[in-house]
Amino acid sequence: MLVVVANLGLSQYLEDHIANRIEFRARSLVKLEPPLDPRIKILAIDDVTAAMMGQVRLPPKKLADLLTAIDARKPAVILIDAMFSQRQEVSGDDVSPIKDLAKLNTPIVVGALVSPGQINFRSEMSKDTFMPAWNQISAMPADIKTQLGAKIYGPDGAFAVAFRRVGHFMESSSRGFEPAINVDAGTVIPHLSLYAAKDLRIDDTGISINHEHLSLDRNGSVPVDYLSSKQIVSRIRSLGQFFAGNTAYLESISPGDIVMIMTQYSSGQTQFLDSPFGLVPASWVLTANVNSVVRGGWLKFSGYLNFILFGLALLGIVIGWRAPPSRFFLWLIFVTSSVVMFAIFMFIWAQTIVPWVLPIIGFIGSAVLAYAAQRQIESTRRIYLESERQTAAVLQRDFLPPANKEHPLFDLAVGYHAAETIGGDWYSYGVIEDRWLYLHLGDVTGHGAASAMLASFAKGATDMLHEEHKSKYKRPAPLGLVHDCLNRIIQSRASEQLYMTLVSLTVDLDTGEYVYLNSGHEPALLLGSGKVTPLTLHGPSVLGHSLESQDVASESTSLGDKQTIILYSDGLLDASSPPGKKASVRLLTKLLQGSESSDAAKIRQLLEMRSGLHLAEPNARKLNDDVTFLVVHLRKRKVA
Repeated sequence: MLVVVANLGLSQYLEDHIANRIEFRARSLVKLEPPLDPRIKILAIDDVTAAMMGQVRLPPKKLADLLTAIDARKPAVILIDAMFSQRQEVSGDDVSPIKDLAKLNTPIVVGALVSPGQINFRSEMSKDTFMPAWNQISAMPADIKTQLGAKIYGPDGAFAVAFRRVGHFMESSSRGFEPAINVDAGTVIPHLSLYAAKDLRIDDTGISINHEHLSLDRNGSVPVDYLSSKQIVSRIRSLGQFFAGNTAYLESISPGDIVMIMTQYSSGQTQFLDSPFGLVPASWVLTANVNSVVRGGWLKFSGYLNFILFGLALLGIVIGWRAPPSRFFLWLIFVTSSVVMFAIFMFIWAQTIVPWVLPIIGFIGSAVLAYAAQRQIESTRRIYLESERQTAAVLQRDFLPPANKEHPLFDLAVGYHAAETIGGDWYSYGVIEDRWLYLHLGDVTGHGAASAMLASFAKGATDMLHEEHKSKYKRPAPLGLVHDCLNRIIQSRASEQLYMTLVSLTVDLDTGEYVYLNSGHEPALLLGSGKVTPLTLHGPSVLGHSLESQDVASESTSLGDKQTIILYSDGLLDASSPPGKKASVRLLTKLLQGSESSDAAKIRQLLEMRSGLHLAEPNARKLNDDVTFLVVHLRKRKVA
């Protein structure tokens, strides 16, 4: 769409009103604009001159006196930005002095209008009445401005005899002018400024001025190399001095100079044109073109608009799609400023106009659209993943045993709080033959989806082992067998390497005897008679670390006066430690020793309050790790 819009003229409009202003003013700011050639002498009919003559138009006698005086200084050419298309004899002025102008040695060039149609009340010029400007026309280039069959309007009446050289002074836009207009196969009207050249040629490659090839755009235009007002104003001399009798300032005109006469420099009839420096008299644009001819320095259009537009739009899509939000706007600023600085550099040092305004708009637009699309996709993906995580969390919680268990011989309470939606902690408990109670609490490294899946699998495998032993032996599975099976399962994983710690107990509810096995986990705690006893016995290693057997023989030990068993993950140590204190089992035991109750539910409440887990959002504490603990309070036993 941008390519279509660009070819409809939007790019040229933006370049005229934005890019040109920035580039020309930047060049003027760094004092690198081309100077006005000293061979160019500018004479102007301003308000002072008009007041002195009583009119803006030069009467034939005054015009002849002026041109004769200038001719005496032997300049190379005299350029006048007027058409002289109204017959002076109609106004009753004496036109006899005009006839003598044809005898002057200095070529005098005046303006002409090239019109595709006839203009009423004006006389068309015959192609035979003016002298051709070109030294050579060997072929007509395809990109030259062409208006076949166009009408030519210029000097009329006596002026048509006096002025045999004409040049058009129409600008195609505020940024460019047409150096030549082809009106038929043999007649090409040059721009008025081109008469300042010594050599003009046209061939199949284009237009050559003083042996320098011009770069034409597809409309047959050449960029205007504008000059700032400080360059021009100081060089303009009012013709009011000449008509007042002071001709001394004409002495500054040297042989070979280019003399310009501005007929509408500063008066009520002045035509103003838009330029990078604001509205300026049209004669200033002519002056800039003459300066380019004399100096031999021309601006060039780089072309490649569609290529630049497509390239930047593609770059915008890549940045919008790939850049993270924190760097997206930095990339926009960097690329935009880089393109603008490159365009200014090419303009100042390579005299090449690179189109950048519409490409920048295309870049920013495509980047924002791609960024918005990517954020929409990511938002949809996050919503989907969050939904999946919530579902996984519900399934994980449903897969775990209830958090409360009431039994004639014990009461049990579990605290389970995942650091994220799903966690890597798991627990399992059960009663076999109404005599043996087994307890497991595991912690898989990490707390994401992979950890949660392994935790769920470990819990299911543990329950299966106990059920199998229950059916065969009416007893829970040996703890060494459970740990060894889980170790081999974790070792067989081919994907991301995960590890698991596991603490396990089986308790004979009749005798109070228990078996304990710990594979790299935090020690279980036994509470009774106001004392807390950590069980420090560990198994061979963390599960999944090596193939070393975990199936070790474990002896039964009596609980004695201990009535409460607590299994917990290391997340509880971190959560229950006061700020600034290093997490340790000692701090946890001190907290439990101060407990006035051995009831499982009340101990769970104490631990949750100390860890800040009872607070509702948004005041709930942010967990760094999963927090899981299992509390069992044993009541009186069946057998003493």
